[in-house]
Amino acid sequence: MRVLVCDTSNSSCSAGVYEINNLDVKELSYRLSLEKRTHSEVILPLISEVMNESKTNQNDVDYYAVTVGPGSFTGIRIGVSTIKGMAVVTDKDTVAISSTEALARSVEAVFDNGKTYILSCFDARNKRVFGAVYDKEINPVVPENAYAIEDIMNKLFEVLDAGSMVLVCGNGADAISTYISGLEDTKGIDFDYAGGAVILPKGIAITAANMINRGEIVSALKLAPKYCAKSQAERFKKPIEVQVREAQLSEASTINVLEAEGIDHPWTFEAVKALINDDNKVALVAVDKLTNEVLGYIGASWVIDEAEVGNLCVFGKYRRIGVATKIMDAFISFMKEKGVKTIFLEVNHDNYKAISLYEKCGFVLYGTRKDYYGQGKDADLYKIEL
Repeated sequence: MRVLVCDTSNSSCSAGVYEINNLDVKELSYRLSLEKRTHSEVILPLISEVMNESKTNQNDVDYYAVTVGPGSFTGIRIGVSTIKGMAVVTDKDTVAISSTEALARSVEAVFDNGKTYILSCFDARNKRVFGAVYDKEINPVVPENAYAIEDIMNKLFEVLDAGSMVLVCGNGADAISTYISGLEDTKGIDFDYAGGAVILPKGIAITAANMINRGEIVSALKLAPKYCAKSQAERFKKPIEVQVREAQLSEASTINVLEAEGIDHPWTFEAVKALINDDNKVALVAVDKLTNEVLGYIGASWVIDEAEVGNLCVFGKYRRIGVATKIMDAFISFMKEKGVKTIFLEVNHDNYKAISLYEKCGFVLYGTRKDYYGQGKDADLYKIEL
């Protein structure tokens, strides 16, 4: 099987194409970038290069593997959203790779005896790291998490015996080294440091091979970051102020991903662009007024004085905070301005949350379409007179 791997979770950025047969991993092409440019500028060109060099097109890829964290919050989102979009379009499954395990597998050749361990760690600032400790089989002996340095070191001292050797790798190594240098007793454990060690594409591929072999794959729609901690922005974030406006063409791909996450039969990218471009169609997006991040959207069309709702969806992490209600209220006002007198929509008879929303906004039930969504899945027909 052929696997495309990528990493944007920390300081480096990489991509590669690998042929995997059980646990045998054959490298076809890879790129590793340490450029200071943002990963969003680098990752897609890297993917294009490795796919061209390995003579791989998207139909040849069996799985997409990406590091999902822990690490840089923004970096993780870039990699996950990139791979998620590619996997959704090609209808392929994904492999969610632990950053600390991929780093450990990138340097696992250092093992020379049963008492050698790897502490994979990434600097989380303020004397904290994202880290885990692995044995020579890359089994975690201290589980992956966000730790105060003192806490992860105490856990390490609890589980390792005197005479053990620990290689501390990753950009958290300097912070660990500073802490250890202040200790009077290291419990007979020796430490070495590889602060420049980075996640290599082959480390991701080896991790992916093991996970695929164990059946640990996820659908593209369920691929999600693993932050292990809240970002500083989240810890101090003000409540979201929702603004609803017409979507921009540059937001079509985000809407496409949003539909893929929340709808069984999402519209195509071209159909989403048509909503934005056509005179008698509309896509309204709800955005965070502060960050301009898309939270949800509604797509619809109208002819003369009648309109029909196509899809209404909200990203999972922004549900249950009133975003859908604000979208629908803004949409109804928009349709009034266009001279629309009646808005129609259909909804799965079992989608109680959506039905509750529509009825709260003034829609009334006027009919049913039997088996509209498949055998035994009826559609309830709703309308609102403006």
